[in-house]
Formats: sequence, structure tokens, C-alpha cells
Amino acid sequence: MHLCDGAWLRRTYLRLTVFACARRKAAGLSPQDAPRIVEDVLVGVARGEVPLPPGVSNPEQFEDWLFDVVAERADPREER
Repeated sequence: MHLCDGAWLRRTYLRLTVFACARRKAAGLSPQDAPRIVEDVLVGVARGEVPLPPGVSNPEQFEDWLFDVVAERADPREER
């Protein structure tokens, strides 16, 4: 969707990283892994390794879905 828009990607990367850091801190896990988690998700999406679910058709849904994926990976112990 927006992965080729540099400004959007920088903003979203920063927002996702802060979010992942907070999730990991709240779970008692190392926040230092947050940037790697976000990078893995974004690179996986760009390469098609993290498939988009059906129904994600607009930028807002895409961002919501990215936050869901990062949340799952930031605290793998949490049941979803």
C-alpha cells in the first residue's frame, strides 16, 4: 500500500517501534528488540512473506493490521 512512500514509511516505522517498545516493557521483555520486530514485519510485508488478510483494502485498515501483527510479535506470550 504505502511501503514505497518514504515519509509514510518513516512515520509508521517510528510509531510501530514506540508501540512495540511499550508492549515489550509492559510484558517485562527487553524493549531493545522492538526495532528488529518492526523491521521484520515491514520487510516481510514488502517481500510477500507476511500475507495481507482478506478485507484489508484501505490505508487505515492496513495500518491497523500492521499494529496487530507487531503486537503479536512484540509479546509472543500473549494469547490472541
